[in-house]
Amino acid sequence: MSQDHYLVVFRDPHWEVSHRGNVEGPFRSRDDALQAAIAAAAEDGQNGIDAEVRVQEDQSREFRTAWKVGQNELSPGADTNEPG
Repeated sequence: MSQDHYLVVFRDPHWEVSHRGNVEGPFRSRDDALQAAIAAAAEDGQNGIDAEVRVQEDQSREFRTAWKVGQNELSPGADTNEPG
């Protein structure tokens, strides 16, 4: 399987999803951007692509893996318990 990354990034004053040079957004909150990225990554997973979602920690430059195909049960639209 090939690997794909979706990055949820803060671009003051909003959040965006970056994937392969394409940007989606703006989103009002991190949760909104995160849910859009998870939905897209889950669709990739159904097509045999090993996708993961990495989210920027607050307004820093550090990222953490928030969702990965085959390792997370969180479905698109589920509560992430992340501050927005």
